[in-house]
Amino acid sequence: MAAIDRVVSACEKKGLKVVSLGKWHRCAHPCNPEGDEKRRSFGFCATNDGTVIVASHKPSYSSEDAIKALGLEWADLFPETNDYEYTDQNGRPVGRVMRKPGKSFPQGHYDRDGNFHSGIDGPLPLYLAPLVVQWVEQKRPVYVVEGEKDVRSLVRRGFAATTKPGGAKSPWQPGHAEMLSGADLIVVMDKDDAGLTAAIEACHALQPVTKSLKIVQAAKGKDATDHLDCGYTVDQFVDRSDLVPEPR
Repeated sequence: MAAIDRVVSACEKKGLKVVSLGKWHRCAHPCNPEGDEKRRSFGFCATNDGTVIVASHKPSYSSEDAIKALGLEWADLFPETNDYEYTDQNGRPVGRVMRKPGKSFPQGHYDRDGNFHSGIDGPLPLYLAPLVVQWVEQKRPVYVVEGEKDVRSLVRRGFAATTKPGGAKSPWQPGHAEMLSGADLIVVMDKDDAGLTAAIEACHALQPVTKSLKIVQAAKGKDATDHLDCGYTVDQFVDRSDLVPEPR
């Protein structure tokens, strides 16, 4: 079953009437549906890679609260795919990163009419941008990792995470830092020279806007996915705050 169908089915089983408004689907909030049939305070949409973006429009409840109320987990919102869709904060598709054999990651972009083109036409936002905005507003710690695979590994387990597009050597854009303004950030460093450089650059880019920032690394393996797949928890990341540079 596709992730979007899984969410629709969960809503219907709870007795919530789902209404489609363009790309977005809306229904009464699953945490508190009484009297919310007109406002439809819970929304969700599927990106082109099949990932479901959710939005809670009741301040008392987070998106995570809504997912739990539907009997779902974050893992239910992510299909198995090697394509990673990037959207703006409103869920509009703007780009895609494709994982190819040999660790090749060609990129593409969407025009205003939704047509896909090879190559990038300007910088992409952070991965899972609509969720990142919600997580920062909810004051949740956000893990900054190197690559979309690591983001999915963390989010599927219920943690807030994101990455900039383009890998370790791509630059941080002003819009990336702005989206993370005021957040508590944990930079998960890949255990190689490129990962160390990328972590230091992330600190320099994000220190001026962050509430707090630290660097950690995997207890076993190279990256966040290796660490989690080996059975370690996020509390068992190795603290490398000794690497946090002095602000420029």
